[in-house]
Amino acid sequence: MAASYALPAGRPRPVATSAQAGFWACYDVTLAFLVMVCASDLPNRFGFTTMMWMGLYAMALLRIVLVWPAFWQMLRANAVYLAYPAVCLASTIWSLTPSRSAASGLQIAMTMLIAMFIGWRFNPRQVMLIVYAALMAGVLLSALNLATGGALGRPLYSYVGGLLGVYTNKNMLGHYGLVATLIGLALAFMPRGALPEIVRRLALPGALLGAAMVAMSLSMTSVLLLPVFGLMLLALLRRALPRPLVWASAALALLVVGIGPVALAMLNIDPVDEVLRATGKDLTLTGRTELWGIGLRAIAQSPLLGYGNGAFWLSPAFEAERFASLGAGSTAPSLHNMAIDIMVGTGALGLGAMLLLLGTTLARAIRFHRSAPSVESSLALVTVMLPITVAMVEPFLYRQHEFPLIWIVVIGVSIASHSPRQPAMPGAGR
Repeated sequence: MAASYALPAGRPRPVATSAQAGFWACYDVTLAFLVMVCASDLPNRFGFTTMMWMGLYAMALLRIVLVWPAFWQMLRANAVYLAYPAVCLASTIWSLTPSRSAASGLQIAMTMLIAMFIGWRFNPRQVMLIVYAALMAGVLLSALNLATGGALGRPLYSYVGGLLGVYTNKNMLGHYGLVATLIGLALAFMPRGALPEIVRRLALPGALLGAAMVAMSLSMTSVLLLPVFGLMLLALLRRALPRPLVWASAALALLVVGIGPVALAMLNIDPVDEVLRATGKDLTLTGRTELWGIGLRAIAQSPLLGYGNGAFWLSPAFEAERFASLGAGSTAPSLHNMAIDIMVGTGALGLGAMLLLLGTTLARAIRFHRSAPSVESSLALVTVMLPITVAMVEPFLYRQHEFPLIWIVVIGVSIASHSPRQPAMPGAGR
Protein backbone atom coordinates (compact mmCIF):
# COMPACT_ATOMS: atom_id res chain seq x y z
CA MET A 1 0.00 0.00 0.00
CA ALA A 2 1.38 3.39 -0.92
CA ALA A 3 0.85 6.39 1.27
CA SER A 4 -1.30 8.01 -1.42
CA TYR A 5 -4.18 5.53 -1.31
CA ALA A 6 -7.75 6.71 -0.74
CA LEU A 7 -7.17 10.44 -1.05
CA PRO A 8 -10.28 12.60 -0.71
CA ALA A 9 -12.30 13.01 -3.86
CA GLY A 10 -11.43 15.91 -6.12
CA ARG A 11 -7.68 15.77 -5.52
CA PRO A 12 -5.22 14.27 -8.01
CA ARG A 13 -4.16 10.75 -7.08
CA PRO A 14 -0.37 10.33 -7.37
CA VAL A 15 0.82 7.03 -8.73
CA ALA A 16 3.17 5.01 -6.56
CA THR A 17 6.40 3.91 -8.24
CA SER A 18 7.48 0.27 -8.12
CA ALA A 19 10.22 1.26 -5.67
CA GLN A 20 7.67 2.88 -3.33
CA ALA A 21 5.36 -0.13 -3.58
CA GLY A 22 8.26 -2.46 -2.84
CA PHE A 23 9.34 -0.42 0.16
CA TRP A 24 5.88 -0.43 1.74
CA ALA A 25 5.42 -4.11 1.00
CA CYS A 26 8.65 -4.88 2.89
CA TYR A 27 7.62 -2.49 5.65
CA ASP A 28 4.27 -4.20 6.12
CA VAL A 29 5.72 -7.71 6.07
CA THR A 30 8.35 -6.69 8.61
CA LEU A 31 5.70 -5.11 10.84
CA ALA A 32 3.48 -8.20 10.70
CA PHE A 33 6.38 -10.60 11.30
CA LEU A 34 7.74 -8.68 14.29
CA VAL A 35 4.25 -8.34 15.80
CA MET A 36 3.84 -12.13 15.65
CA VAL A 37 7.32 -12.68 17.10
CA CYS A 38 6.62 -10.34 20.03
CA ALA A 39 3.10 -11.66 20.59
CA SER A 40 4.45 -15.22 20.78
CA ASP A 41 6.70 -14.18 23.70
CA LEU A 42 9.94 -15.01 21.87
CA PRO A 43 11.86 -11.88 23.04
CA ASN A 44 10.87 -12.32 26.72
CA ARG A 45 14.01 -14.20 27.71
CA PHE A 46 16.23 -11.55 26.16
CA GLY A 47 14.58 -8.64 27.97
CA PHE A 48 13.63 -6.30 25.13
CA THR A 49 9.94 -7.09 24.65
CA THR A 50 8.76 -3.69 25.92
CA MET A 51 11.14 -1.79 23.65
CA MET A 52 10.02 -3.86 20.67
CA TRP A 53 6.35 -3.18 21.35
CA MET A 54 7.05 0.56 21.59
CA GLY A 55 8.74 0.43 18.19
CA LEU A 56 5.88 -1.61 16.71
CA TYR A 57 3.34 0.89 18.03
CA ALA A 58 5.23 3.65 16.20
CA MET A 59 5.53 1.62 12.98
CA ALA A 60 1.84 0.74 13.00
CA LEU A 61 0.63 4.26 13.79
CA LEU A 62 2.75 5.69 10.97
CA ARG A 63 1.27 3.20 8.53
CA ILE A 64 -2.30 3.76 9.71
CA VAL A 65 -1.96 7.56 9.44
CA LEU A 66 -0.65 7.26 5.89
CA VAL A 67 -3.68 5.23 4.76
CA TRP A 68 -6.21 6.65 7.21
CA PRO A 69 -9.24 7.26 4.93
CA ALA A 70 -9.18 3.68 3.64
CA PHE A 71 -8.31 2.30 7.08
CA TRP A 72 -11.30 4.14 8.54
CA GLN A 73 -13.59 2.39 6.08
CA MET A 74 -12.20 -0.96 7.19
CA LEU A 75 -12.71 -0.04 10.87
CA ARG A 76 -16.33 0.80 10.21
CA ALA A 77 -16.85 -2.54 8.47
CA ASN A 78 -15.22 -4.43 11.37
CA ALA A 79 -16.39 -2.32 14.31
CA VAL A 80 -17.39 -5.47 16.21
CA TYR A 81 -13.69 -6.01 17.03
CA LEU A 82 -13.54 -2.68 18.84
CA ALA A 83 -16.29 -3.49 21.35
CA TYR A 84 -14.00 -5.34 23.77
CA PRO A 85 -11.27 -2.66 23.95
CA ALA A 86 -14.03 -0.05 24.33
CA VAL A 87 -15.39 -1.88 27.39
CA CYS A 88 -11.86 -2.23 28.83
CA LEU A 89 -11.27 1.50 28.43
CA ALA A 90 -14.70 2.33 29.85
CA SER A 91 -13.96 0.19 32.92
CA THR A 92 -11.55 2.92 34.01
CA ILE A 93 -14.66 4.76 35.27
CA TRP A 94 -15.56 2.09 37.85
CA SER A 95 -12.16 0.47 38.29
CA LEU A 96 -10.60 -0.06 41.72
CA THR A 97 -7.27 0.87 40.08
CA PRO A 98 -8.15 3.41 37.34
CA SER A 99 -4.57 3.99 36.16
CA ARG A 100 -4.03 0.28 35.59
CA SER A 101 -7.31 -0.10 33.71
CA ALA A 102 -6.60 2.94 31.54
CA ALA A 103 -3.10 1.74 30.63
CA SER A 104 -4.13 -1.83 29.84
CA GLY A 105 -7.23 -0.59 27.98
CA LEU A 106 -5.09 1.59 25.72
CA GLN A 107 -2.72 -1.33 25.07
CA ILE A 108 -5.63 -3.61 24.19
CA ALA A 109 -6.98 -0.94 21.82
CA MET A 110 -3.59 -0.64 20.11
CA THR A 111 -3.32 -4.42 19.92
CA MET A 112 -6.67 -4.53 18.12
CA LEU A 113 -5.78 -1.74 15.69
CA ILE A 114 -2.48 -3.40 14.78
CA ALA A 115 -4.15 -6.80 14.34
CA MET A 116 -6.89 -5.28 12.18
CA PHE A 117 -4.32 -3.54 9.99
CA ILE A 118 -2.42 -6.80 9.43
CA GLY A 119 -5.59 -8.72 8.58
CA TRP A 120 -6.69 -5.94 6.21
CA ARG A 121 -3.29 -5.76 4.54
CA PHE A 122 -2.73 -9.49 3.89
CA ASN A 123 -4.96 -12.27 2.62
CA PRO A 124 -5.39 -15.46 4.72
CA ARG A 125 -2.65 -17.42 2.98
CA GLN A 126 -0.18 -14.57 3.38
CA VAL A 127 -0.86 -14.11 7.09
CA MET A 128 -0.53 -17.86 7.61
CA LEU A 129 2.91 -17.82 6.00
CA ILE A 130 3.98 -14.83 8.12
CA VAL A 131 2.73 -16.48 11.32
CA TYR A 132 4.39 -19.76 10.36
CA ALA A 133 7.73 -17.99 9.84
CA ALA A 134 7.44 -16.22 13.22
CA LEU A 135 6.45 -19.34 15.19
CA MET A 136 8.94 -21.60 13.43
CA ALA A 137 11.66 -19.14 14.42
CA GLY A 138 10.87 -19.98 18.04
CA VAL A 139 10.75 -23.72 17.32
CA LEU A 140 14.07 -23.69 15.44
CA LEU A 141 15.82 -21.52 18.02
CA SER A 142 14.52 -23.79 20.80
CA ALA A 143 15.82 -26.87 18.99
CA LEU A 144 19.16 -25.11 18.44
CA ASN A 145 19.36 -24.12 22.10
CA LEU A 146 18.71 -27.73 23.07
CA ALA A 147 21.30 -29.07 20.63
CA THR A 148 23.97 -26.65 21.87
CA GLY A 149 23.30 -27.29 25.54
CA GLY A 150 21.89 -23.85 26.24
CA ALA A 151 24.13 -21.61 24.13
CA LEU A 152 21.22 -19.26 23.48
CA GLY A 153 20.14 -19.06 27.09
CA ARG A 154 19.60 -21.05 30.25
CA PRO A 155 17.84 -22.72 31.96
CA LEU A 156 16.94 -25.23 29.27
CA TYR A 157 14.22 -26.92 31.32
CA SER A 158 11.52 -25.75 33.68
CA TYR A 159 11.48 -26.82 37.33
CA VAL A 160 9.00 -29.59 36.45
CA GLY A 161 11.18 -30.91 33.66
CA GLY A 162 9.54 -29.51 30.51
CA LEU A 163 11.76 -28.07 27.79
CA LEU A 164 11.87 -24.26 27.73
CA GLY A 165 13.94 -23.85 24.59
CA VAL A 166 14.35 -20.08 24.20
CA TYR A 167 11.14 -19.28 26.08
CA THR A 168 10.64 -18.46 29.74
CA ASN A 169 7.74 -20.89 30.20
CA LYS A 170 7.28 -24.41 28.89
CA ASN A 171 3.68 -23.65 27.94
CA MET A 172 4.87 -21.00 25.51
CA LEU A 173 6.93 -23.55 23.60
CA GLY A 174 4.05 -26.01 23.77
CA HIS A 175 1.29 -23.67 22.61
CA TYR A 176 3.21 -21.92 19.84
CA GLY A 177 4.86 -25.15 18.73
CA LEU A 178 1.36 -26.64 18.37
CA VAL A 179 0.18 -23.81 16.11
CA ALA A 180 3.39 -24.04 14.04
CA THR A 181 2.83 -27.79 13.69
CA LEU A 182 -0.72 -27.34 12.41
CA ILE A 183 0.28 -24.63 9.92
CA GLY A 184 3.24 -26.69 8.69
CA LEU A 185 0.99 -29.73 8.24
CA ALA A 186 -1.46 -27.69 6.17
CA LEU A 187 1.23 -26.03 4.06
CA ALA A 188 2.63 -29.44 3.15
CA PHE A 189 -0.62 -30.21 1.31
CA MET A 190 -0.97 -26.88 -0.46
CA PRO A 191 -1.46 -27.27 -4.23
CA ARG A 192 1.69 -26.93 -6.30
CA GLY A 193 2.26 -23.35 -7.33
CA ALA A 194 0.28 -21.94 -4.39
CA LEU A 195 3.50 -21.07 -2.56
CA PRO A 196 7.25 -21.42 -3.19
CA GLU A 197 8.11 -25.10 -3.68
CA ILE A 198 10.91 -25.00 -1.09
CA VAL A 199 8.41 -23.81 1.54
CA ARG A 200 6.00 -26.62 0.67
CA ARG A 201 8.76 -29.25 0.83
CA LEU A 202 10.10 -28.00 4.17
CA ALA A 203 6.67 -27.65 5.76
CA LEU A 204 6.24 -31.31 6.77
CA PRO A 205 9.71 -31.61 8.39
CA GLY A 206 8.92 -28.34 10.16
CA ALA A 207 5.63 -29.77 11.42
CA LEU A 208 7.42 -32.87 12.73
CA LEU A 209 10.00 -30.73 14.52
CA GLY A 210 7.20 -28.62 16.00
CA ALA A 211 5.44 -31.75 17.25
CA ALA A 212 8.68 -32.93 18.85
CA MET A 213 9.09 -29.59 20.65
CA VAL A 214 5.48 -29.81 21.88
CA ALA A 215 6.12 -33.27 23.31
CA MET A 216 9.37 -32.21 24.99
CA SER A 217 7.78 -29.10 26.50
CA LEU A 218 5.51 -31.29 28.66
CA SER A 219 2.82 -28.64 28.22
CA MET A 220 0.05 -31.15 28.66
CA THR A 221 -2.73 -28.97 27.27
CA SER A 222 -0.77 -28.78 24.00
CA VAL A 223 0.29 -32.44 24.11
CA LEU A 224 -3.31 -33.61 24.52
CA LEU A 225 -4.71 -31.22 21.90
CA LEU A 226 -2.07 -31.97 19.25
CA PRO A 227 -3.63 -35.27 18.06
CA VAL A 228 -7.17 -33.89 18.40
CA PHE A 229 -6.64 -30.80 16.24
CA GLY A 230 -4.17 -32.59 13.98
CA LEU A 231 -6.81 -35.19 13.11
CA MET A 232 -9.44 -32.45 12.78
CA LEU A 233 -7.23 -30.65 10.26
CA LEU A 234 -6.56 -33.86 8.31
CA ALA A 235 -10.29 -34.56 8.21
CA LEU A 236 -10.97 -31.13 6.74
CA LEU A 237 -8.07 -31.60 4.30
CA ARG A 238 -9.22 -35.04 3.15
CA ARG A 239 -9.78 -33.84 -0.43
CA ALA A 240 -6.18 -32.66 -0.65
CA LEU A 241 -4.64 -35.79 0.92
CA PRO A 242 -3.45 -38.90 -0.93
CA ARG A 243 -6.15 -41.58 -0.86
CA PRO A 244 -4.03 -44.14 1.08
CA LEU A 245 -3.41 -41.60 3.85
CA VAL A 246 -7.12 -40.78 4.07
CA TRP A 247 -8.11 -44.47 4.41
CA ALA A 248 -5.30 -45.16 6.89
CA SER A 249 -6.35 -42.23 9.07
CA ALA A 250 -10.01 -43.27 8.94
CA ALA A 251 -9.15 -46.86 9.81
CA LEU A 252 -7.00 -45.73 12.76
CA ALA A 253 -9.78 -43.47 14.07
CA LEU A 254 -12.37 -46.25 13.80
CA LEU A 255 -10.03 -48.68 15.50
CA VAL A 256 -9.45 -46.34 18.43
CA VAL A 257 -13.14 -45.48 18.79
CA GLY A 258 -14.38 -49.03 18.35
CA ILE A 259 -11.83 -51.09 20.24
CA GLY A 260 -10.48 -48.54 22.72
CA PRO A 261 -13.40 -48.47 25.19
CA VAL A 262 -13.71 -52.26 25.12
CA ALA A 263 -10.00 -52.72 25.81
CA LEU A 264 -10.08 -50.21 28.67
CA ALA A 265 -13.05 -51.97 30.26
CA MET A 266 -11.44 -55.41 29.96
CA LEU A 267 -8.22 -54.13 31.53
CA ASN A 268 -10.16 -52.26 34.25
CA ILE A 269 -8.46 -48.96 33.38
CA ASP A 270 -10.01 -45.59 34.23
CA PRO A 271 -8.90 -43.31 31.34
CA VAL A 272 -9.36 -40.12 33.38
CA ASP A 273 -7.13 -41.39 36.19
CA GLU A 274 -4.53 -42.60 33.71
CA VAL A 275 -4.37 -39.29 31.85
CA LEU A 276 -4.06 -37.36 35.11
CA ARG A 277 -1.33 -39.72 36.35
CA ALA A 278 0.60 -39.63 33.07
CA THR A 279 0.50 -35.84 32.86
CA GLY A 280 1.31 -35.16 36.47
CA LYS A 281 -2.07 -33.54 37.05
CA ASP A 282 -4.77 -34.12 39.64
CA LEU A 283 -8.53 -33.67 39.81
CA THR A 284 -8.03 -29.95 40.47
CA LEU A 285 -6.11 -29.66 37.16
CA THR A 286 -3.04 -28.48 39.10
CA GLY A 287 -5.03 -25.95 41.06
CA ARG A 288 -7.16 -24.58 38.24
CA THR A 289 -10.46 -25.52 39.86
CA GLU A 290 -9.35 -23.70 43.02
CA LEU A 291 -8.49 -20.61 40.94
CA TRP A 292 -11.88 -20.75 39.27
CA GLY A 293 -13.56 -20.87 42.67
CA ILE A 294 -11.63 -17.75 43.76
CA GLY A 295 -12.71 -15.94 40.61
CA LEU A 296 -16.35 -17.01 40.80
CA ARG A 297 -16.66 -15.77 44.38
CA ALA A 298 -15.28 -12.36 43.32
CA ILE A 299 -17.58 -12.24 40.29
CA ALA A 300 -20.64 -12.91 42.45
CA GLN A 301 -20.12 -9.55 44.17
CA SER A 302 -20.00 -7.53 40.91
CA PRO A 303 -21.25 -9.66 38.01
CA LEU A 304 -22.26 -6.95 35.55
CA LEU A 305 -19.22 -4.62 35.45
CA GLY A 306 -16.46 -6.40 37.36
CA TYR A 307 -13.77 -4.41 39.16
CA GLY A 308 -11.99 -2.76 36.24
CA ASN A 309 -9.71 -4.28 33.65
CA GLY A 310 -6.61 -5.63 35.44
CA ALA A 311 -7.70 -4.23 38.83
CA PHE A 312 -8.13 -7.60 40.54
CA TRP A 313 -4.38 -8.19 40.49
CA LEU A 314 -3.38 -4.81 41.93
CA SER A 315 -6.14 -3.60 44.24
CA PRO A 316 -5.52 -3.97 48.02
CA ALA A 317 -9.14 -5.19 48.28
CA PHE A 318 -8.10 -8.54 46.80
CA GLU A 319 -4.84 -9.23 48.61
CA ALA A 320 -6.30 -12.33 50.29
CA GLU A 321 -7.56 -13.68 46.97
CA ARG A 322 -4.18 -13.10 45.30
CA PHE A 323 -2.45 -14.93 48.14
CA ALA A 324 -4.91 -17.81 47.74
CA SER A 325 -4.21 -17.92 43.99
CA LEU A 326 -0.50 -18.28 44.71
CA GLY A 327 -1.33 -21.16 47.03
CA ALA A 328 -3.31 -22.75 44.19
CA GLY A 329 -0.22 -22.65 41.99
CA SER A 330 -0.78 -19.57 39.82
CA THR A 331 2.36 -17.46 39.50
CA ALA A 332 0.85 -15.39 36.65
CA PRO A 333 -1.88 -12.77 37.10
CA SER A 334 -4.55 -15.08 35.71
CA LEU A 335 -7.32 -17.38 36.86
CA HIS A 336 -6.69 -19.68 33.87
CA ASN A 337 -10.10 -19.37 32.31
CA MET A 338 -10.98 -16.75 29.71
CA ALA A 339 -14.56 -16.20 30.88
CA ILE A 340 -13.65 -15.89 34.56
CA ASP A 341 -10.67 -13.62 33.89
CA ILE A 342 -12.79 -11.30 31.74
CA MET A 343 -15.71 -11.20 34.17
CA VAL A 344 -13.48 -10.36 37.12
CA GLY A 345 -12.17 -7.40 35.14
CA THR A 346 -15.11 -6.14 33.10
CA GLY A 347 -18.04 -8.33 34.13
CA ALA A 348 -20.76 -9.68 31.88
CA LEU A 349 -20.39 -6.58 29.71
CA GLY A 350 -16.80 -7.46 28.84
CA LEU A 351 -17.57 -11.15 28.38
CA GLY A 352 -20.40 -10.30 26.00
CA ALA A 353 -18.05 -8.10 23.94
CA MET A 354 -15.44 -10.86 23.78
CA LEU A 355 -18.00 -13.52 22.81
CA LEU A 356 -19.18 -11.19 20.05
CA LEU A 357 -15.59 -10.87 18.81
CA LEU A 358 -14.96 -14.62 18.91
CA GLY A 359 -18.33 -15.44 17.40
CA THR A 360 -17.73 -13.05 14.50
CA THR A 361 -14.39 -14.61 13.57
CA LEU A 362 -15.70 -18.16 14.04
CA ALA A 363 -18.73 -17.42 11.83
CA ARG A 364 -16.48 -15.89 9.17
CA ALA A 365 -14.15 -18.91 9.27
CA ILE A 366 -17.08 -21.32 8.91
CA ARG A 367 -18.53 -19.35 5.97
CA PHE A 368 -15.06 -19.16 4.40
CA HIS A 369 -14.68 -22.92 4.55
CA ARG A 370 -18.20 -23.69 3.38
CA SER A 371 -18.11 -21.26 0.45
CA ALA A 372 -14.61 -22.13 -0.76
CA PRO A 373 -13.17 -25.32 0.81
CA SER A 374 -9.40 -25.19 0.57
CA VAL A 375 -6.26 -25.81 2.57
CA GLU A 376 -6.22 -22.24 3.92
CA SER A 377 -9.92 -22.24 4.78
CA SER A 378 -9.50 -25.55 6.66
CA LEU A 379 -6.47 -24.19 8.51
CA ALA A 380 -8.29 -20.95 9.32
CA LEU A 381 -11.18 -22.84 10.90
CA VAL A 382 -8.93 -25.13 12.96
CA THR A 383 -6.66 -22.33 14.18
CA VAL A 384 -9.67 -20.26 15.24
CA MET A 385 -11.16 -23.14 17.24
CA LEU A 386 -7.83 -24.02 18.88
CA PRO A 387 -7.24 -20.84 20.97
CA ILE A 388 -10.89 -20.74 22.00
CA THR A 389 -10.49 -24.28 23.35
CA VAL A 390 -7.16 -23.59 25.05
CA ALA A 391 -8.52 -20.41 26.67
CA MET A 392 -10.80 -22.54 28.84
CA VAL A 393 -7.78 -23.63 30.91
CA GLU A 394 -5.03 -21.13 30.04
CA PRO A 395 -4.52 -17.33 30.33
CA PHE A 396 -5.60 -16.52 26.76
CA LEU A 397 -8.00 -14.23 24.88
CA TYR A 398 -8.36 -11.27 27.21
CA ARG A 399 -4.99 -9.52 27.52
CA GLN A 400 -3.05 -7.03 25.43
CA HIS A 401 -0.23 -8.16 23.13
CA GLU A 402 -1.13 -11.85 23.27
CA PHE A 403 -0.80 -14.03 20.18
CA PRO A 404 -4.14 -15.92 20.34
CA LEU A 405 -6.18 -12.70 20.52
CA ILE A 406 -4.15 -11.07 17.76
CA TRP A 407 -4.55 -14.15 15.56
CA ILE A 408 -8.32 -14.30 16.07
CA VAL A 409 -8.66 -10.67 14.96
CA VAL A 410 -6.14 -10.92 12.10
CA ILE A 411 -7.74 -13.94 10.46
CA GLY A 412 -11.27 -12.61 10.97
CA VAL A 413 -10.48 -9.28 9.29
CA SER A 414 -8.41 -10.98 6.59
CA ILE A 415 -11.25 -13.31 5.62
CA ALA A 416 -13.72 -10.43 5.42
CA SER A 417 -11.35 -8.08 3.58
CA HIS A 418 -10.21 -10.58 0.95
CA SER A 419 -13.32 -12.65 0.37
CA PRO A 420 -13.84 -13.34 -3.34
CA ARG A 421 -17.58 -12.86 -2.77
CA GLN A 422 -17.24 -9.18 -2.02
CA PRO A 423 -15.09 -6.33 -3.38
CA ALA A 424 -11.82 -5.74 -1.60
CA MET A 425 -11.72 -2.80 0.75
CA PRO A 426 -9.91 0.25 -0.62
CA GLY A 427 -6.19 -0.25 -0.26
CA ALA A 428 -6.42 -3.76 1.20
CA GLY A 429 -3.90 -6.24 0.03
CA ARG A 430 -2.05 -3.80 -2.22
